[in-house]
Amino acid sequence: MQVLANLAAAALSSVCFQCHRKSRVAGRDRRRSRRSRDRHRGQRNRTIRGAYARLITSWKRVPAGTDGGITRSGSVAGLAAGLGIAAVAAVGGLIPWSQMWIPVCAGFGGMLLDSLLGATLQRRNWIDNQTVNLISTLAAAALAYAVLVLE
Repeated sequence: MQVLANLAAAALSSVCFQCHRKSRVAGRDRRRSRRSRDRHRGQRNRTIRGAYARLITSWKRVPAGTDGGITRSGSVAGLAAGLGIAAVAAVGGLIPWSQMWIPVCAGFGGMLLDSLLGATLQRRNWIDNQTVNLISTLAAAALAYAVLVLE
């Protein structure tokens, strides 16, 4: 189920935007960027013993690793990871340097949506983590595509 949640958006983008290379590449890189940021942010938060996060909905202090909890250091680490992935995509010619900001911003938005869904729906056990990942990944891919279409 975890694989489906993390790869469904990539598969959907590949099918839906196959004829539109620019959208397909930006969507794929944005998804990689969001997953990496989410993973790095979570890893960063778990490595600091006794660290506290702020719940994204109320800013109440919660233990790091709590669903919906965010930290400044975790967000910066996630943003840096997304920037690194976007830079590799630009160096590899997958996206132009001038559009590198699109997967970075869309991925960061997906990361924040992931925390928001975690703080609201997942904490109430209405949805599980795989569903949170799927929704936030699809939303971030849609955001990246919308920016490309409107650009």
